[in-house]
Amino acid sequence: MLSLMQRNIKLTWCPPAEENFMPTIVNNRIGYIVATCSPPTKAHIELANKSVIDLNLDALYFIIWPFHYISGFHSTNMLDWVSEQKHYSWDIRVALLKLAIREFGNNKIKVLDATKEWYKESEKEFDYNNKRSYFWTGSWYVIRRLQSVLDEKINGNNNISYYFISGSDQFNPNIYALINDGTEKIWKDYSIAEHLALHNYYAVDRGNIEFFMPPNCIKNKIIFSNKLKYTDLSATKVRFSKNLQLLKNICLPTVANKIIEKNLWGYKA
Repeated sequence: MLSLMQRNIKLTWCPPAEENFMPTIVNNRIGYIVATCSPPTKAHIELANKSVIDLNLDALYFIIWPFHYISGFHSTNMLDWVSEQKHYSWDIRVALLKLAIREFGNNKIKVLDATKEWYKESEKEFDYNNKRSYFWTGSWYVIRRLQSVLDEKINGNNNISYYFISGSDQFNPNIYALINDGTEKIWKDYSIAEHLALHNYYAVDRGNIEFFMPPNCIKNKIIFSNKLKYTDLSATKVRFSKNLQLLKNICLPTVANKIIEKNLWGYKA
């Protein structure tokens, strides 16, 4: 039997539609943000909302990294890293993000609830000796599944434009990976060429963006955005500080209140 890498993914699988999962398609434009959201901040929501407006998106999906270790794909077991960085489980981070989205009130911004399941499922596609399989593993597998589900479900529409959305802290390593033939971290930084084979790229400047324009013959494009109001807010500062005022400055009120209520990261009223 052919592996998933060798088959048309749309013909092999179609999950049940989740509540509020399928968007109303008007503009044939879908975006996604791959993030840890540990915790979700005003910057995450601002980026999502700005993307919806600038790109005229029908939906923006958060793909939250579940920290599922895949031997050989990740350069090291991430359990120590997750502990050192004080990350909570996927379920807690997603719950906080849903609170933030609900408070903000843009119903085009969604969480892809299938992310954890799909990410784990991608492990069977990984072959350390086959570099092609890297493009079908982890977050890339999740993205391809999302694309295939939407293309299949929405009246067989194969003309949807997809947009990967990030700040320059994610964008720049993709440029370096193109130059240096790959960048090894706990996670994988794919080259910008690999990105553009799959989707457009919307990159937001954080003060140090590497401007790169692909040749005109490439269908998918890079769209640059200026620095946003909350770009410099750091989720890391929340995890490593117990300063209540800092927490309230960085997170939306419902998220900050829930962090305090549940004593997450050691915060107390």
